[in-house]
Order: sequence, then structure tokens, then C-alpha cells
Amino acid sequence: MKFIKTEAFEKQLDESLPEHPSPLYGVALADPFERQFVIERLIEQIGGEAHWMRSSETSLSAFIEELDSPSLFASKRVLVYDEVEKLKKGESIEVALTDLPDGMHVICAGSAIRFYEPLKKEMVLLDLSGEKPWERTSRLKRWLLQEVKRGGKTMTADAAAYLSEFCSANFEALMQEVQKLITYVGDAPEIDLQAVRSIATLQVSQKGWHLSEAIIWGGDIHFPTLHRLDAQEIYSFLGQLRYQLQLGLVVASCLKRKEEQMIQQEYPKLPHKSLEKYKRLAQTLSVTYFKEGLKDLFELELQSRMKVANLPLLLDRFIAGLKTRMAHG
Repeated sequence: MKFIKTEAFEKQLDESLPEHPSPLYGVALADPFERQFVIERLIEQIGGEAHWMRSSETSLSAFIEELDSPSLFASKRVLVYDEVEKLKKGESIEVALTDLPDGMHVICAGSAIRFYEPLKKEMVLLDLSGEKPWERTSRLKRWLLQEVKRGGKTMTADAAAYLSEFCSANFEALMQEVQKLITYVGDAPEIDLQAVRSIATLQVSQKGWHLSEAIIWGGDIHFPTLHRLDAQEIYSFLGQLRYQLQLGLVVASCLKRKEEQMIQQEYPKLPHKSLEKYKRLAQTLSVTYFKEGLKDLFELELQSRMKVANLPLLLDRFIAGLKTRMAHG
């Protein structure tokens, strides 16, 4: 059984574990920390004693020997064999995995799983080897929020948008920051942007947050910085632009209806200084400006997923459209 989306894979695990674990699992994911993130949660759901091995450190013959070594104390064992893409050419692992001992559960992992087909009846595989950049960005943001929830907290939309900028660049460091935030807020049920800015020590440049604000609200845009965003950073950046446009739409709509108090209800954690700035700027921009901006952003995202997409050019055209509407009120 193969899954190419983490949501479907996680749903299958929730429905089958811990009562009905498969004897064999596979995780094909290029980033070692993201792979470990999946495996650790899978082990937690299966339960039992876990033992990690890597093909770069442990030979295939030693791994097979470990398969046949019964535990005197654990009725359920989980054996992880990572970096399977590094197995030597000609080495065959399939036969050893077709008839596992009772109580033994194996997780094969690596940047790719090349032996799925002969084991597809036995293996439950998460294969993200063909994942697109925007799919990875969405997955990492979802994992971020899951980790916050596991810590018994929720996170405001602006805090999540701010932190998601770092997902693609350094997910391992981001998870460490999340744990710090959960501890920092103490008994408070929610992590807000102020808390994030107070203690976050991520070394990734925060250029995206400031760039998105400048683009949507009419600030100075440093185009060389914008054009240096790589593919992963751009898909996070599009989320930043969406947040700014949605914020602007709420502010402009409430001002038009003379319901300023509704802005505070929609964004209760927005600092007063920032709120006043956005209200001042929104008075010179129309509701239509933000609505059309969201439509253009949707088209930009669709076009960006085409193989021949020129992302810097698409962003420049998107910004040009905003400036044109801004100039005409």
C-alpha cells in the first residue's frame, strides 16, 4: 500500500494503530530530519522496543541477523533500517522482509525505496520522493501546527505565518524553536506573534515577512533580495503574501462598514502599533484592491506550479498589478 501524501498516510496509521500494525513500513523522504520526524511518530504509534540501524554504519547481513535475533524481554520490536538507498548494487533485502517473525515490525527508510514492488503486499509506504516544492511547504507548515497541538497549545494565524517562513530552510531548528515557545508561554493556551518575536533565535533571514508587507502595503521593495529567493523560499513567501492580503481585506472592509471593533475581534493578538499602521494604510486602498490581489495571487500560484514557470518574472508581474491598482486608488 503506497501513499504519496502525508495526510492519507497519517489517516491510515490512525485507523490501524496500535491494534493492527503492519509488519513492514517504508518512508521515502530526502531530508534526514524530516524522515526521522515521520519515523519517530510511527514508532510511537506502533509501540514496543525500537532499535535504529543505518546502512552506512551497519551491513545488510548484520541487519538480517538482527531480524532473526529474538528479544527475551519485548513482545513487540520495531527495527528501523535507514539510508537504504545506500545499499550496494546487487544486495537484495526483499527476501529477508517477506516473512518477518511474530512481533517484529520493520521500518525501511531513505531518500528512495527501490524495492517496494516485490513487497507491495507487505509494505505500507509513504513515498515523498516525487513531492513538489509547494507540497513540501504545505506539509511542513501542517507539521508545525501539529507539533504545537501536541504541546497542548494553539497558535495565532500571524504567528504561524511568520514561523512558516522558516519551514523549508531549517525545519529541524524550527521544531526546536516550537518546543522553546511551548515552554515560554507557560500556562497560556496560545502562542502569539509577540511570543515568537520575543524568543525566536532562528538564524534564517526574516526577509520574507518584511518583503511581503512592503509589497502588499506599498513599502520599499528590495528586488535583488526578492529575486534571490529559491524555489522552497518562494512557496513559503506566497503564504506570507496571502496573509497580508487577507489582513488588508478585513481591515479595509471593516473601515468601509465603520466597524473598526471587528478588526480587533478578527486579529486580537495584532499589536496596537501595527493595527494603527494597517488602518492608516487601508484608508488609501480599497476593498477591491485586496480582493483583486488575492485573485492575482491565486493565478500566480497556479502558474508557479508549471515546469516552465519563471518565478521571478511572475512575482514582478504580480507586483506590477498591485502598483497599478494602488496608483488608481
